[in-house]
Amino acid sequence: MNIEHEFYESTGRYESFEGICLVDTFELAEAQQISFFSTENTARVERQKRSPIRVVIGNPPYNAWQLNENDNNKNRKYKVMDKRVADTYAKDSQATNKNALSDPYVKAFRWASDRIGDEGIVALVSNNSFIESLAFDGLRKHLEQDFDEIYVLDLGANVRKNPKLSGTTHNVFGIQVGVSINIFVRRRAAA
Repeated sequence: MNIEHEFYESTGRYESFEGICLVDTFELAEAQQISFFSTENTARVERQKRSPIRVVIGNPPYNAWQLNENDNNKNRKYKVMDKRVADTYAKDSQATNKNALSDPYVKAFRWASDRIGDEGIVALVSNNSFIESLAFDGLRKHLEQDFDEIYVLDLGANVRKNPKLSGTTHNVFGIQVGVSINIFVRRRAAA
């Protein structure tokens, strides 16, 4: 929708962008997606699901630790994605408390890793807690196994870990959690 709007703002005329897919990305793995979108959108989504994707770029939400129900930011359950995270990252974790693995950015790592197939690049801006926190040891293990090159730019600024940074002025997004820019590269194995 932003593409269509920007085109309209730039040219003064509206033209639909035929590549747009209005969908919850994590629902793509489920047997049935939200059905209230147009038949044209559904057809584009089905076409996208059949198409190879070699590059995934995004800034998934990170909200595992909402302060209370009033934040209205509760994590949704996704049967297939939650099982993929449980069968990989959680299964190979030594942590006793694995609640942090329910964070949407963790699901984004899993989804993107699966979606690029045997070759591609995943570039995500995310919470940086996966870098050192024990709960993410299984995730780190799988990243190391699944990718040939891993680049992580830790921007720091986690206010909860460093009280000297109080407030949100030290963070690139004006938030209290730390942020990292992550690029994971998978190369097709030589035949």
